[in-house]
Amino acid sequence: MYVNDFPSPDDGPEEVAAYDKYKILFDMWAHDRSIQEVEALDVFIELSASAPAYALLLTHDLQTLVTSYLPSRGIHNFPIGTTPDYEDIEVWQDWVLR
Repeated sequence: MYVNDFPSPDDGPEEVAAYDKYKILFDMWAHDRSIQEVEALDVFIELSASAPAYALLLTHDLQTLVTSYLPSRGIHNFPIGTTPDYEDIEVWQDWVLR
């Protein structure tokens, strides 16, 4: 777990990322990569159920978006291959903290 220091005040509009407004990043790793995604999704679902006031975003290696949870909207699964980058902003902008 660590503070999200990726966004910079100097970032231009096309340097925005889906996870910029999330204050904390939580990194999970497993020796067996075949179970890592399943375990991460299980933790995500448990957190969204036990702390429903907090927005969550599940990514794979900060490269692709998997699932988001917003208290006002619920859980949303992203299409496979959706990046957190500006190029996919139309896909994720309504499902992340802004």
